Amino acid sequence: MSIHSEQIELLLQEDLYDYLPPKGASSYQTISAKSFAAQALLSNVFKKFEDNPSLNADAKALEGFLTSNKKAGDDLPKPETMLDDHLLGEFHSLMDSFFHPPQSVENKEGMLVQSMSDLFAEASTGPGASLLANGNDFYTKLFSSPLSTTSEDLYRDYVALVSKIPSWSQAENTRASHLGNFTLVDGNRLGFAPKNVDVSRIIATEPSLNMFFQLGLGRILEQRLRHFCGIDLSTQQGKNRELAQSGSAGKFATLDLSSASDSISFSLAKSSIPKDIFWLFEYLRSPIMTIEREDKKEKLHLNILASMGNGFTFPLETVIFTCIVLSCFKVSGLTPQFPRHN
Repeated sequence: MSIHSEQIELLLQEDLYDYLPPKGASSYQTISAKSFAAQALLSNVFKKFEDNPSLNADAKALEGFLTSNKKAGDDLPKPETMLDDHLLGEFHSLMDSFFHPPQSVENKEGMLVQSMSDLFAEASTGPGASLLANGNDFYTKLFSSPLSTTSEDLYRDYVALVSKIPSWSQAENTRASHLGNFTLVDGNRLGFAPKNVDVSRIIATEPSLNMFFQLGLGRILEQRLRHFCGIDLSTQQGKNRELAQSGSAGKFATLDLSSASDSISFSLAKSSIPKDIFWLFEYLRSPIMTIEREDKKEKLHLNILASMGNGFTFPLETVIFTCIVLSCFKVSGLTPQFPRHN
C-alpha cells in the first residue's frame, strides 16, 4: 500500500484545523505559539518526504555548487577599516593557536600534526564509497581493491607506514601483486545524496588513499576542537538544537549558512591556516572534480579547498567558523561561555 503526501497533508490539515492561523496572519508576532507551531508543522513535515521528489533536485544542487565554486575563485576582500584589520588579526591569531597547541613532552614542537604517522594512527576508511573500491568496508577498500590516489608520494607514505605492521605489509604486498600498486587519479567524482524534495546534496567520492588520510586529519581536528573550545562534534548537533530554540525566543541571534561546506575557498584556507601545516591539507585534497552528465565527463578545477565527502571538510569548517566567531567576541569585548559541558 503506497503512501501519498497529498492524502497525509489533508489529514494533517484536519487534525490541525483548530490551531492553524487565519489566512494572511503569517507573522509570529500576531499569532499564538500553538498557531505558529501548527503552521510550521504543516509547512515542513514533507520537506524530506520523497514520494514525489523534484526532477530537477540534482540539477539544482549542481547549479548551486558550481556557483559556490566559481565565487570561491574570487579574490579575498581586503580590510577597509581599522576594525577590519583588528578582526582579521584576531582571527589569524586564533587559527595559529589552534594549529599550534602548547608544547609538551610528547609534542615538543607544538605542532598539531608532527608527521604522517600521526594521521595514520587516526586514519580510517569510513563507511562510504571510495574511487575504484569494490565495496565500502575496511578490508575491501584496502586489501581487495585497486588503491586510488592523487599522488604517487601518498602511496609511498602509505607503504612506509604499513611496513611497520607485518600483517598489514604482507596484505598490501599480496594486494599489489594482484591489482597493481596504485591508480593515479585527478581527484574526486561528483555525486548526489538526498537532502529534501526540492534539491539534492552534493557529495564527492574521494580516492581511497586520500580519504584514508583525510579522515585521520579530520579526527585530529575534532580532538583539538574539544581541547581548544569545548566543541565535541559527536554531541554538538543536540546543543545546536537547544541554542536554536533559545535563539527563536529572541535571546540571541542564530546564523544558518547556506552551502557552508562549499564556502571554504582554497585562498581563504591558504591565508588562514599556518603554512607549516597547510601543505598537508593541500597534499590530501582533491584538486579536480569529475562531473558526469549526459554521458559526458567534465573536469572541474576546485576553487574550494574541499567538498562534502572529504574526510576533513566538516571539522575544518567548524574550526574556521569557530575562530571567526571567537574573534568577533574578542574585538567586541565579550567573553564567550565555553567550553560547554553536559
